[in-house]
Amino acid sequence: MKTSTRVNQIFANQLWNVLPSVLQKIVSQAISTIYHWKISRYFIDPFCRRYLLTAEHLQKYKPSSHEQNYSSFQDFFTRSLKIPMHIKTDAVVSPCQGYVCENGLIADLSTVLVKGNTYSVQTIFDDRNSKIAPAYNFINIFLHNHNYHRFHSPISGTILNIRHVPGQLNFLRPWLYKISNVSSPSFVNERCIIEIEDQQQRSWFLSFVAGMGVGLIKLTDGLNIGAKLAAGDEIGCFLLGSTCCIAAPIQLKKFSYMQKIELGEDL
Repeated sequence: MKTSTRVNQIFANQLWNVLPSVLQKIVSQAISTIYHWKISRYFIDPFCRRYLLTAEHLQKYKPSSHEQNYSSFQDFFTRSLKIPMHIKTDAVVSPCQGYVCENGLIADLSTVLVKGNTYSVQTIFDDRNSKIAPAYNFINIFLHNHNYHRFHSPISGTILNIRHVPGQLNFLRPWLYKISNVSSPSFVNERCIIEIEDQQQRSWFLSFVAGMGVGLIKLTDGLNIGAKLAAGDEIGCFLLGSTCCIAAPIQLKKFSYMQKIELGEDL
């Protein structure tokens, strides 16, 4: 393990993750506020060099502010697609860009012990009515700093439910945790959960999980219960850091640990 990773692991598990959520949110809001300042736009070039984001790669995006140039680092971080996605109606696609840190049949995934409490995968989605059966498939996608931080609908369907679950803002980076416990922040962190009914009247569950530095999870204007979605339609964006979890009523592809996944990729 690299020294920097070990230092981050100690900071996350022994300091940050044990702070009360109110303190985590104060610090995270402060970070988010700084990234809204106009002077923060000077962070963009070093950031792009650090993560090898070329001018060619960035051509597909535009400022979220709709201005000609990025007005702040947050404007860049929440960049949007220049051309909307066009996906087949019956497609099942990745809702975001990132790295798969856990996936499989829910029945095969072990429960997770967090701070003395045992959680099942269904807890991630606040499954109050036991709609998520053990036969559902689960996938956890971690969005790294350099990834596109907007999320889209993986299917065509109708929004049945939207709810907010308060919680911590623990570190999300999967390499700071044991592989067997890699999804643990998704059980206790603040998150926005959306239930979508597909064209076969099956429920899909999306959990958008906040982490350190997340000032807000912002849903697209007009996205309410009863709204119709086409596969690939934008749902919202993260203002810093994020993880997206899916509970699907069908078999999904198998991914290896930390395998890269692209927005719109077939699931």
